[in-house]
Amino acid sequence: PAPVLASAPQPAPHPSWQEQAPAQFTYSGHSQSRPVEPVRGAGRLAPVVVCMSGKGGVGKGTFSALLAERAAQKGRLDPRGGDNKVILIDGSRGQGGQLVISAADRSVGTIYDYAVSGAEPMRAIIPPPQLNRARPSRLAPLSYGAVFAPREGQSDPNVVTSEVYARVVRAAREVAHLVIIDTQIVEDSDTSGLWERVWLPLLASEGGWGVMILDASVEAREKTPQRFRMLQRAGVGRSRMLFALNRIMPMLTLSDGLGDLVAGYSQFGEFAGVVHQSD
Repeated sequence: PAPVLASAPQPAPHPSWQEQAPAQFTYSGHSQSRPVEPVRGAGRLAPVVVCMSGKGGVGKGTFSALLAERAAQKGRLDPRGGDNKVILIDGSRGQGGQLVISAADRSVGTIYDYAVSGAEPMRAIIPPPQLNRARPSRLAPLSYGAVFAPREGQSDPNVVTSEVYARVVRAAREVAHLVIIDTQIVEDSDTSGLWERVWLPLLASEGGWGVMILDASVEAREKTPQRFRMLQRAGVGRSRMLFALNRIMPMLTLSDGLGDLVAGYSQFGEFAGVVHQSD
């Protein structure tokens, strides 16, 4: 089941997440909007969903963005019935894809701009109004806020450090109802340091939820169990993990071809469903 926040005294109403008036400030040439005020009491942090995969090409980035949009539009996250404040963080420091998926132009900043600015971590968060102003007007507006990964040539781990990501995640959890993280591929060795220092602690000791995105390929069948076992060795229990099958051919169903696959992965986490490949 999804995490449920315990009831607590609520802060005074604040401007709508979707209609927030921009209070401008500038760093590294990028003009950003002031983040919204915290939505919960001191010390209470939003739940986190960490989206991951054991191989490339499974649609993890698109899945993460659609999950964020769905949660923002349809979720029941605000106990007051207001806007659902969902923040999507692109945690793929060297191969971020959410800028492309969102179709945002270069007027929006990235976590790199925050890292070199010395500003407070909340400045890395792009609220929906700012994000939608940076997208083509013909596109439907997005309902979630975002923290974008560095652009090409900006992914220096000595600048965009694990500590930078940890601070931004913490800030996002203070102002959102839900934080979704699109991570780098889970590999045998953590060359980025982000898994060991940021994502695994979120899952193992800070109450995060993991979603493994996989397809039905031979490579996924070989690598995914290894990745699940790595998570288990790091202290991530089955109760914190889900898995979803993505980009599945329409002729494959749970009763014809996928049942054994789901049964095998169920030892590692809860089955979240199938997304079939569309034309």
